[in-house]
Amino acid sequence: MPNYRDLSGNNRAGVDLTPPPEPEFVEPRLTTDVKKLASNQTNSTLTRATIGTGSDPWTFGLVADKTYRFEVIGSYQTGVTTTGMIFGIAGSGGLAGTVMGRLFVSVSQHGADEVVSSVRGLVGASSVAQVTSTGVSAINSAHQFGANFVITVTTAGNLSFEFSSEVDTSAAQINANSIVMITELTP
Repeated sequence: MPNYRDLSGNNRAGVDLTPPPEPEFVEPRLTTDVKKLASNQTNSTLTRATIGTGSDPWTFGLVADKTYRFEVIGSYQTGVTTTGMIFGIAGSGGLAGTVMGRLFVSVSQHGADEVVSSVRGLVGASSVAQVTSTGVSAINSAHQFGANFVITVTTAGNLSFEFSSEVDTSAAQINANSIVMITELTP
């Protein structure tokens, strides 16, 4: 123990008055995972298919008691002005939780007209949320689609992003370089 002088100037020994170290503050770090569509993906049916192919589908395993933020920024096109796209999310593997946010699909090439669907409430294994455009302003040209929502998971499971054509036998295409980002908000 170090020696010190008290306020009267007397030498004292054996008492350590060294202040304790300051607690170290560790700033939480959020990690965002990004998946980018490597090539165009086409669907000519009314049956929604998972976006992404092969070993990189846009399906995410979510853990109970965690909160996640999803953002999708993408483009799609069709070959007929009266054909649009259906874009949505689906839960599987027992997924349950509360979700709040939006999905959108633009109808005009420059995104001025878009169909928006609010997504809120519970998502379950049999539930889906989707938004549908009924056409495009210019054929074979990029139109925007996307999502921005938060889900608080109560029961673990999988969340997938899916799309289909809005008209059977008329193709809708998700364009390469469309991306999805997921950030876990709870450490």
